[in-house]
Amino acid sequence: MHRGAYAERCAECHNTVSFSDVQARQVHARTTFPLTGAHLQIDCRACHVDSRLGEFTPLDPQCVACHRTQYEQAQPIDHVASGFPVECQQCHSTIAWNAYVHFDHPSVSGGFRLLGAHERIRCESCHDANLGPLFQPANDQDCIACHQPDYQRGHPGGGFPTTCVQCHSGDTWEGATFDHAQLANGFRLLGAHARLDCSSCHAADMTPLFTPANDQDCLSCHDADYQRVHAGTGFPTTCLTCHTVDNWNADNFTQHDQLYFPIFSGRHAGTWQSCQTCHTQSNDYSVFSCFACHQQAQTDSHHREVRNYRYDSQACYQCHPNGRGGD
Repeated sequence: MHRGAYAERCAECHNTVSFSDVQARQVHARTTFPLTGAHLQIDCRACHVDSRLGEFTPLDPQCVACHRTQYEQAQPIDHVASGFPVECQQCHSTIAWNAYVHFDHPSVSGGFRLLGAHERIRCESCHDANLGPLFQPANDQDCIACHQPDYQRGHPGGGFPTTCVQCHSGDTWEGATFDHAQLANGFRLLGAHARLDCSSCHAADMTPLFTPANDQDCLSCHDADYQRVHAGTGFPTTCLTCHTVDNWNADNFTQHDQLYFPIFSGRHAGTWQSCQTCHTQSNDYSVFSCFACHQQAQTDSHHREVRNYRYDSQACYQCHPNGRGGD
């Protein structure tokens, strides 16, 4: 059977149950070519076809000894023309020729690492048949050299910087994040602004549609909102005095006491449940007078004795010349 090619130590491969009961995997593991991957799934005679030294004549363990045809006919990359090494294991695994291909791209490309999605695309996406580059990026951060069409499609007009990695990742163009304050001279996207689409405030080329002085200058962008609700009322244009950056309707009107009338403190605290209790006309927030409520009843010249009465005189103007409780 072996024609004297192996040492006469039969027990290294055979057992006493049956001479043909050979544990080929364990036997191969003790050789210079342990069986891994796809080699474990094929019949021994698929490789050991030469019996010149007896059955299962040892073979050259180099991949190319068995797989030269695959090397010479490799597609889509011509390995011969490209000068690829014949040490197949440098890039391929024993699982399959096209599975888990590993290639030290930086070593042969001047340091260009395959990052993110670049690891998953085919070589011909960036190279010709001879592995010549289709693009000329300066390094693996120079996205625009390869992705100029993507930039023009996503940012028509070119108002955005071409350093794509400031906003995008190497995995996908979608889900970009960027430091708006850094690119907009300190204008932070606060509250609801962080949820808006860029086109709400910018033209297609990213030119600003408004010119606020800073991210506290609400009126520059929201003058229409101010006019719709507060036209002619004399309300301050420092919107954040009363409103929040999350919602126009979510007000923070504790300043009412200092600006107009003490509705959160003093005798009137808790008297009203909404603006419309006193400001009965829609969108009319003009200054409210005491006499809107205190029109008639008894007169009392002493402020300390005044309770919840109505008045039929103008005596309160002696202390409140503007007709407001805060005067």
